[in-house]
Amino acid sequence: MTTLSSEKLIAIATRDPGAMGGVGFVEAALRQLGRDSGQVAHQQRTGLTELRDLLAALPDRPKPALSPLDRNVSAKPAPFTASDVLWLQRLPAADAVSDTEYVELAKLEAQAGRGSGDARLIGSIIAPVRARLQAAKSAAELASLKAVPVTPVPASLVQAVADTVVAELPALAHAEAAGLAAVRLRAALDARDAALALRVAEAETRAAAA
Repeated sequence: MTTLSSEKLIAIATRDPGAMGGVGFVEAALRQLGRDSGQVAHQQRTGLTELRDLLAALPDRPKPALSPLDRNVSAKPAPFTASDVLWLQRLPAADAVSDTEYVELAKLEAQAGRGSGDARLIGSIIAPVRARLQAAKSAAELASLKAVPVTPVPASLVQAVADTVVAELPALAHAEAAGLAAVRLRAALDARDAALALRVAEAETRAAAA
């Protein structure tokens, strides 16, 4: 017989519903089950099919666009040229600086020596631009995390986990094995929800500080 282990089944059941490729992840497990007609395999197939359909109705969590803050910028230390200073003087206000202009600012920041007049000049210009970009990045991260609701595990999949643990632990009484399955599933769900809540709280903190 081809069935999934309770460990794998619980991992699938408690996966972040907003994670990319969730439907494909479940479909791969269904293919692994194949056409096994055993009772446990049938319950697993029923539960996974219901989970797949549930996930298919949800959007993937949107991935925030790459922020210019994420660009790796480096430059050899060198004094600013007259053209560098002229370019800085012609920049628009901080709220109108483009992403491309920010990257150029970051290059000049890397180029300026620490404690130099150039460093003080570029620091005064780039700081408000960076703060605006950080606020936008934090807001996008928070919106992404909140975009997909945490859905309950289908009852048929809960039953599949219980049936699987019962089959794996024949030495235990049925009620004892089923109880163990419920405890393991609840612990995995709590860990998933706590991890997501922590990510949301951290994103909220960054957004508030920006």
